[in-house]
Parts: sequence; C-alpha cells; structure tokens
Amino acid sequence: MGLRGLWRLITRLAILLTSYILISCTHLEKPSSFTSSDTLINRYAKGFRIIRTNDGYIAEVFNPWQQASNVTLQYHLKRNHEANRSDLRAHSINIPVKKIVCLSSTHIAFVNALNESHTICGVSGINNVYDAAIVRRWKRDSLFEAGYENNLNYEKFIKAAPDVVFAYGIGSEINGYVDKLQQLGIPVILIGEYLEQHPLARTEWLKFFAIFFDKLDEAEQIFAHSDSLYQFWKAQANQYNDRPKVMMGLPWNGSWYVSGANTYVAQLVSDAGGKYLWDNLHNNISIPMDFETVFEQCQHADFWINIGQAMSKTDIINTDTRLALFSPFKNGNLFNNVARIRPQGGNDYWESGTVKPHLILSDLVKILHPGGSFHNDSLYFYRKLY
Repeated sequence: MGLRGLWRLITRLAILLTSYILISCTHLEKPSSFTSSDTLINRYAKGFRIIRTNDGYIAEVFNPWQQASNVTLQYHLKRNHEANRSDLRAHSINIPVKKIVCLSSTHIAFVNALNESHTICGVSGINNVYDAAIVRRWKRDSLFEAGYENNLNYEKFIKAAPDVVFAYGIGSEINGYVDKLQQLGIPVILIGEYLEQHPLARTEWLKFFAIFFDKLDEAEQIFAHSDSLYQFWKAQANQYNDRPKVMMGLPWNGSWYVSGANTYVAQLVSDAGGKYLWDNLHNNISIPMDFETVFEQCQHADFWINIGQAMSKTDIINTDTRLALFSPFKNGNLFNNVARIRPQGGNDYWESGTVKPHLILSDLVKILHPGGSFHNDSLYFYRKLY
C-alpha cells in the first residue's frame, strides 16, 4: 500500500471512529420509562429481550457465550433514515440496516428468512455456507470472505463499512476481535441462539434479527407458522406408544462427545417420540466419553442419528471397526443429517435447519415411526446410510 493509500485508510478510520458510537456491553436493567406492555414476551427463547420504543427498539442479549454469567449486552436501534452517521446519538444503530456481515451460516438463514439476504456484504467461512445465492455472490466478488475470529480481514471490513456485524462466540475470547471491530467504529451484535435448549427457542431469534430490518411483525408471523408446524409433527409422534431408543454422534480423536438431556437435539428426539439414551445426563453441554462407556449405554439402541460426517456404513467403520457392533449398524437403522450438503461442505441442516425445526422434527418422526402413515422416503435433512 502506497503513502496515498495509507493516508486514505487513516482518514477513513478517523471518520469511522468519530461517526460510530460503541455499543454498550454492560449489565443494564430495563429502563423505568417503559411499561411491561412495551416488552416483547418470548415464547421459548431465553437469550434475548426486545423492548419497543417510540422510534425503534432496545435489544438485550443475555450471556451470549458458554460459561458467561450475569452478562447483558444492550443495543439501541433507532429509525432515523435521514440522519448522517456522524449525527447518531450515543449507543444507537440506524435501522433498517442496509449492509451487514454474518460470521455464522445460521445468521445467513435468519436474514434469508426475512428476505434480506441482499444486505449481506460479508460472510465467515464461505466453504461452510449452503445458500447457493450467497456462494454465487461471493464468486462474483459482490460480498467478501470475512475470515475467522482472530484472523478477520479488518481491511475488508473497513472497505465494506457494514452497518452491523452479527457475531457469536464459544468463550469470552470473542471479546478480543469484537473490541477490534468496535474500535474501527463497526457495531458488533453478539448472537447466542446456539445456546438455547429448545429448537423453537433457536428459531425465535428470528425476531431479534428482524428488528434490525424493522420487520418484527413479519418475523412474528413466520415464527408462529413454524411453531404451528412443529406442534403438528409433535402431535403426530404422540400417537405412537412405542418410544424407540436413540443414540447419536461418532467418536472423534478417541473421544465420543455426548450431548446432555437439556439440549435441543435431545428435545427433538423426545418430541419425535423417541427415547434419548442419555436422558440421565441433566446438562446442556457435550461431555467426552470413551468408547466402552458409550457401547455399554447404547449397544442395543434402535436408531442411530446425527452420525458426524458419515455418508455410508463404510465411513462409520473406517472411523472405528468396533462401531459395527452397535445394533442400529447391524439392523440398518442409520440416518444422518447429510441430505443437503454442497460440494464445498456447507450443510443446510446447520443453516436453514435453525429456522425450520419443523422439517427436522418431521424427518425424525418419519424415521422413528416407519410403520406410521408417513414414509421416510420423503426426508428433507436426513437420509439413510447404506
């Protein structure tokens, strides 16, 4: 970069730094000027709160990374279409936003559900993205690859000047690159939908995304429709008295990570009329276990689902030949969530599945109750492994 280019970069940084106001990231109580009727009541989600104001919204996110405690992030969203960015009041984001960056493929699904994917100007991990339109735009250079966490391409962020960046973090180390982006004057919104313990709680985060586009009413209608379809399939499962035993996962590097009973995958199995074989683990995290422990608990399972990246029975035994000893392997009751995968590796189960949990549940009902009136040859996210 020449001196002239460097000077332009420094000048732009200075403008951005004086134009944007950092988002507050402290524990805050609900303003006393608002009544309870101004607060949106979530049906399932526990990780966020939305408060209506005369000119927009106050959005709050609670404990948005694992092991976070007593952390509340507050964002002020204001309708101010004519205002220059340098005139924005403290702690405010101008809505509707026009340019955004999504650091998770699930964020893309939320934005796409609101018909706002054209606002995405950057994504993280293009090879993990399923959405074909986003991949085509990346190939045409109409959006940029943002990079990952501590390896973000800050120069591209500066050039794109997004209105907001939707980010997520597994641990508190996320604050490192969040601080760097905010020092550049770019508001970062932490999303914690992956921490929710119910599939519909994850989907309900659609409302949170919607307020940045000022589409809350539309989001509530979309969510209500998904909720209704989810309840339909749950009711179908309740018609069956048998509850087939279900195991999940695949060992990796000598450990088998087992999800607890208080997780969304365990909830899906239960709502589909199955018995999750680890329902005695009352936690919401994955615990590493050795092969012998898993075999003792799951060797007589009826079905085996969510089998890592396996595309066939051969892939399973290539991981560990002892896996052929499990009953579902012998009986052929192997179903993996790999029906919708792009050649690069993007899996739609982890993308649009977040906003379409009713389709995941319908698949599981068909899988676990093959003798019912529905057939597993019409699966959406899952396919049988041979």
